[in-house]
Amino acid sequence: MELTTTSRLLSGLGNGHPFETGFIWHRSLGVPFLPGSSVKGLLRAWLQYWSGAEGAELKKQIDELFGPDSENDSPSAAAGSLIVFDALPLTPPKLQADILTPHYGPYYDDPVKNPPADWYSPVPVHFLTVAEGTKFLFGLAPRPGAWRKASREEQKEKKAAAMRQGVDLLLEALEYLGAGGKTAVGYGTMTEQDMEKRLSLVLGAKKQEEQEERARLATVEKEMKEQGLTGKAKEIALKAKKDGWGDDNASLLAGMEEVLTSIELENEVDKRAMAEYLAELLDNKYTGVMREPEKRGGKKKNKPQYKPRPKAIAITLRSILGIE
Repeated sequence: MELTTTSRLLSGLGNGHPFETGFIWHRSLGVPFLPGSSVKGLLRAWLQYWSGAEGAELKKQIDELFGPDSENDSPSAAAGSLIVFDALPLTPPKLQADILTPHYGPYYDDPVKNPPADWYSPVPVHFLTVAEGTKFLFGLAPRPGAWRKASREEQKEKKAAAMRQGVDLLLEALEYLGAGGKTAVGYGTMTEQDMEKRLSLVLGAKKQEEQEERARLATVEKEMKEQGLTGKAKEIALKAKKDGWGDDNASLLAGMEEVLTSIELENEVDKRAMAEYLAELLDNKYTGVMREPEKRGGKKKNKPQYKPRPKAIAITLRSILGIE
């Protein structure tokens, strides 16, 4: 996302410097930049103090996007769903000199001995800033594995929601708060000037997603036809593809259990077709479970071969299909 500074930008003011007015340079590119950690802190601050959310809803949003505040959690458990990258200038930035003129230097050095009086001499301190009108590129991304337990469709929705909220927070925080140092006096504010470009990018990405989805569904339809699936069995096959039953064992078993709760309401033809398709899926994941769900093995020859959930599903499917 491209944002343009509407005032001077001062990044790294707190870094070590003889005049206590630091400036940060990218160690590889040699340009002024905003570290991703600083941008992420800005987004969190805006969400926490100025977004209008309160109580449990606020905590839920913070925990999901940025991770919970808990020393007992492992680093992976405390990670949020949003990745924030360093913000870099899109063109060689123009630097401008600015000045601070503290009037009470001796008082700041030793408040006990020196009162804040008007007889001290002002001491001008020069420092660097990035000029107004400089374009910066900001980057956000969803963290891989943030929603591993969700279905494929739910993951897609959660990723889109996290990105939308992250972009909204970024635009609002930079427009009203600003980034870097001296934001209290208006430094570091930015705005998005080319809204039409962003809109075209968003619509273009959405159109591409729709095309990819249509292509994927066409491939699935072809597979269904080759397998001879029709009616209710085809509906279940499409649902399995859409919800990503094959992504992991848990999603597969949960999807099958959901279907089996209502399969008895179907007519005999549809019920059998659905059961045959489910049995094939289950046996592909748990080889041999449909043939012998109660099978035991191991060193002592008495350990169940299959866990309770796939075994229970296999027994139900065998009953529907009339397998003795």
